[in-house]
Amino acid sequence: MWTFTLSPDRRVLAIGGQSQPLQLWDTSTWRERPAVSDFDGGVGDLCFTPDSRQFIAVGYRGKHADMERRFLQLCDTASGEPVKNFTAQRVLYSRGLLVSPTGERALLHISDDNVGTIQEWELATGKVMRKVGPVDQGATPNPLAWSPDGRLVAVTAGYAGNTLIEVLDAKNWKVVAKLPAYSGKVNAAIFTSDSKFLVSGSDGRGIIWDLSKFLK
Repeated sequence: MWTFTLSPDRRVLAIGGQSQPLQLWDTSTWRERPAVSDFDGGVGDLCFTPDSRQFIAVGYRGKHADMERRFLQLCDTASGEPVKNFTAQRVLYSRGLLVSPTGERALLHISDDNVGTIQEWELATGKVMRKVGPVDQGATPNPLAWSPDGRLVAVTAGYAGNTLIEVLDAKNWKVVAKLPAYSGKVNAAIFTSDSKFLVSGSDGRGIIWDLSKFLK
């Protein structure tokens, strides 16, 4: 298993892994639900839309899948069937798939040629709206976090021994805050419900950041 995520309404658990079909589980009965996907090479990332009606899957196709080519698919949660295919991306590594609080946009943090970037998709059209980066000089991007009010996006990226956290304006993608770098890999980041604090988790510890002290 590579990834799993629970729908915001907590009714469906989505699971993806290497060389295994996409799985959807009904959490009220713990019975598997129908899921149609041609990602026979595996599913590496999953994320539901805020209303739980759809989800995005990032996967690979082919028995001997090209692990450097990602395909993005927007799927219907009720039927488990794809409703839209996104442009294939050829990258070294991808992680941190997010959907905006309004459900209109999606972000994926990728690494190509040792440079971390963010690509933004419009879910209605499936088109790449823009590419933002580099956000670091490391080859391994870590998860993103989108603030509940939709204004900020936190990017955590860098080498395992020198992690950088940047907070970006979600409208113009300018850096509005840089949190002090610290040793250790950042494994997760999440905003509090009021969007005033950011919680980051690294190997063995968590840090709560008061963003009012860092925002420009």
